Amino acid sequence: MHLHLVVNKNSVPYFHYLRRNLLALAGRPESLKFWVYYTEQEVEKEMSQHSWVQHLEFSQHNGGSGGHALAMHKALQVMKRDDINVLLDTDMVLLVKNWDLHIRNILEDSDLFGTSHLDYGLFGLGYGEVEDCQYGGVPNTSFFAMHPRHDFSDLDLTPDKSNILKIDSVELSLITSLPINTHCHRDTGWKVPFYVKEHNLRAKIVRHRKPRHHKCAILRNEMDYSEEFVLDNIPFVAHQRGSWKRPFRKDNLSREFYDAVELYLVKIPGYIKRHGWTSDLFRAKISSLITR
Repeated sequence: MHLHLVVNKNSVPYFHYLRRNLLALAGRPESLKFWVYYTEQEVEKEMSQHSWVQHLEFSQHNGGSGGHALAMHKALQVMKRDDINVLLDTDMVLLVKNWDLHIRNILEDSDLFGTSHLDYGLFGLGYGEVEDCQYGGVPNTSFFAMHPRHDFSDLDLTPDKSNILKIDSVELSLITSLPINTHCHRDTGWKVPFYVKEHNLRAKIVRHRKPRHHKCAILRNEMDYSEEFVLDNIPFVAHQRGSWKRPFRKDNLSREFYDAVELYLVKIPGYIKRHGWTSDLFRAKISSLITR
């Protein structure tokens, strides 16, 4: 399984944490191959030291989601189609044992699998009347797994935030899952549902949970910036958000997020044996004692 990650200088420690997490919970850890697209030269020096980096490539980054999309386009162009490919953010954390085998099973009957946007009407990215929607029930690019039976090299993930898409027809409403006379924010990957329809692809998502609106297994109510996703009502993956700017575990939100996921992960049978008693877990345990 090929894992493609866009990394800047700030997100390097997030990347290393995610790699440990992926390997610790994988059913076939030996099959995981890491492809890194770096946006700052300091990252190349760090990543080039590791023999387990399958592919290391520079991607010019002009800031924001547009630059991130450019790097993901590089990934779509060079990825191998001999196995499943996954685009994922560095601040994702897998929450279920054998996550990779789950993905393989799901993609036997689907072409795409991954995390979803919020359903219509719930708190999203803070654009006021402009809704951050679930984009037709298809995966977003935070966690985006693709079966090799389809060539995704022509998929356009470019955002267009300055031009809001008005949902003014039944067709658009069906594609985006938004009511007529609402608006859709054209963030990274907003064209995915149109691509899925055009190519008659099958997509499956893990459902989005915000602590403010749902009873989450891991995230507390005050951690509403972050995201939890469930598959058949079982926590599958969590997403901190903001790894390109927030210092890993030094920012308050980052520290609270990783404390919460570590206290959940330690309950998974075999996790400690494979992952070890890391400094991350010790910090989480200490924090939980202090805040009781």
